[in-house]
Amino acid sequence: MLSDFEIFWDKNKILEQIKINKNLENTVIVADFDRTFTTVESEATWWLVLTSGYFWEEYHKKAQGLFDYYYPIEIWDYSHEYKSEKMLEWWEKAMDLMVDFWVTKDDINTLVYDKDYVHFRQEAINFLKILYKKNIPIIFFSAGCGDVIEELLKREGLYNHNLFIEADFFEYDEENKVIWYKNKQIIHPENKDTFPLLPDIKEKIKNKKNCIIMWDNPADIKLKHLVDCENILSIAILANSDKKFLQKAGFDILNKRQDFKSIINLFFYK
Repeated sequence: MLSDFEIFWDKNKILEQIKINKNLENTVIVADFDRTFTTVESEATWWLVLTSGYFWEEYHKKAQGLFDYYYPIEIWDYSHEYKSEKMLEWWEKAMDLMVDFWVTKDDINTLVYDKDYVHFRQEAINFLKILYKKNIPIIFFSAGCGDVIEELLKREGLYNHNLFIEADFFEYDEENKVIWYKNKQIIHPENKDTFPLLPDIKEKIKNKKNCIIMWDNPADIKLKHLVDCENILSIAILANSDKKFLQKAGFDILNKRQDFKSIINLFFYK
């Protein structure tokens, strides 16, 4: 219901946007994955691979060392140029570590099927099932690990033809060992807005007039440029948010319940 949301702008205009998107018949959804569709307590997909404790002690010790050095740089108020340089460095060193320790596709799949690591937000799975049944496209655009996102969705029977992922995917050798990033593409938090949608994804959504974007990070609002739609409605899904900051960032509404039951009710029920 509308009471589950806080509207930041002209209420009548936002209500008109919601009305336009009712039943999502001519809509594409663009969303982050980590801690947008999964809970705040869940492991992010990259950290699942690097710090879950599944691999060798020395591997995790080195991965934790990278985290301790680079994560403060990610969240502190450094220049965009400096942060971008350091995030690329971090992503490359994380990959070097995986290569050095012969991490395989089977290792990653084993991690994913341990349900203690990652949990979907309330009714997120049901929401994705509704999108599939109604053939509504959703694009996960993420600086997370694409292989993990894909397997998590397969685990829940959600990896369907209406769903697309643009993220960091791995390339494997003939023994299924990780050897580098697929197509040498590295998406990290500071360069996400420089990547266009992949051509095959763009082709499949080219006739959609409406877009709903969902993120848990206010900085990701700039990813509106990913789609060329007449109407774009942005929904923030996060806890402990500074409402003034969200409004300044450009989000339209805040999901106060931080679940997908409220989103299902908003778009599919009166």
